[in-house]
Amino acid sequence: MVTMLMNAFDFGESNEPLTFYDGDEIHRYAKGYVAKSYELGLVRGYPDNTFRPHNNITLAEAAAIIFRLLRN
Repeated sequence: MVTMLMNAFDFGESNEPLTFYDGDEIHRYAKGYVAKSYELGLVRGYPDNTFRPHNNITLAEAAAIIFRLLRN
């Protein structure tokens, strides 16, 4: 979802390294988009400093990301 939003709104990617504990599990093609969305404050990860890229995104999580996106 993050990759789609970053492309749809033409935010591009970031080269900043990810600091999530499970950052190595994020697909290579998506890392730059996840990093950019984190820089923009659209995603925050979980309190245990994980991103959980293999979990399905919940409706509440998607709504929060879209809300933050529209506020930027």
